[in-house]
Amino acid sequence: MYQPVFFNQFYWLLSMFLLWLNCSILIAEVSDFYWVTVGMGIPEQILNRFSGGGIAGRITAHTAAQFAPASQQYFCSNCRTFNDLAKYILATCQRLPVFAHFQMLQESQFANVQISEFFLMQLLMNAHALLLWLAGLVFLLFTKSGKKYRAIGFCIVALFAILIAIKGKAYYTLGIYPALFAAGGAAVEQFATQKWRWVNPLLLGLMLLSALPLVPFGLPVLGQNAMIKHAKWSQFMGTAEALRWEDGKMHDLPQDYADMIGWREIGNLGIAAWQKLTPAERDSAIIYTENYGQAGAIWYYGRPENLPQPISFSDNYLFWVPEKIQFNTFIYVNDELGEDIQQMFGNIELAGSLDKPLARENGVQVYICRDPKPEFLEYAAGIAKRIKQSLHH
Repeated sequence: MYQPVFFNQFYWLLSMFLLWLNCSILIAEVSDFYWVTVGMGIPEQILNRFSGGGIAGRITAHTAAQFAPASQQYFCSNCRTFNDLAKYILATCQRLPVFAHFQMLQESQFANVQISEFFLMQLLMNAHALLLWLAGLVFLLFTKSGKKYRAIGFCIVALFAILIAIKGKAYYTLGIYPALFAAGGAAVEQFATQKWRWVNPLLLGLMLLSALPLVPFGLPVLGQNAMIKHAKWSQFMGTAEALRWEDGKMHDLPQDYADMIGWREIGNLGIAAWQKLTPAERDSAIIYTENYGQAGAIWYYGRPENLPQPISFSDNYLFWVPEKIQFNTFIYVNDELGEDIQQMFGNIELAGSLDKPLARENGVQVYICRDPKPEFLEYAAGIAKRIKQSLHH
């Protein structure tokens, strides 16, 4: 499964850079590049970004009006661009999978987000550079030397406000911190001159020392048991919230760490289920998974064993749903069987389940379902047809 999550942070950084460039040289073409960047970022999980992007465009145009003699025309151009973007968003909100995904997040994961937790995580995620990014925020919003870049500060505040309003996850803000680091560096450089030069090495030393205990939370440098011990030991530093998952509960490992566990085992479960089928059954069998992670694991580890590509209606896997879904044997991967599946097949066999307590996918089950009822075949074919039609319009 191709999940270019790193592009999220890249588009944040590029958007902020173009805003800085816009504020610095006031060239209208820069605004065009900014909107191109926003448009390229839409396929990612970034509804919050282009919502903030519209605000940023208007604020940037307003700020430009204070400095550029011909800024009235420039301001109108930005407003028109913003209106066009808004129309585009409204026109496509029913077609892009990211919008459906965002709605699903609001109904499930966002419901577990607490505002107090959101603010605490802002302090913890970049605790080693807390003084630096706070200095950057003050520089952008309140200092005379940062007035030229005030729009960037307003944009950051607006993005925070949007995320708080929609109860977004704390890590959604990570992409804006590079801009704050840069602004903080500019602020420290202006302050730490002549007799205050010692501030630079002192700040650098504090950042490095305070970052060391936090490294295992960002990089998998420790084994599972060692990470559990480190997570417990470091809680005096306020890292307990790093153990809270999207379900709102506390766990032994950070969620990102638990997300890395169990995929090979899920792949092996899929392989074992496939090998239980007779050659005749394999000719008319499909593998269906409830989420893209399960599909990716079975596809990655199952290819050497000639497993077919799994089908999933989750996220970007919608693009690979076949035109027609026909089968006699149905390998079903989910954390529960469900009454609907039980009623639609004449024979259901539990092929195996994942027993990895530290894995986020712990308990996922793999079933071999035989003798499907005609109404289920019609139902599956109807879903595939509707998905293809929605993607083509």
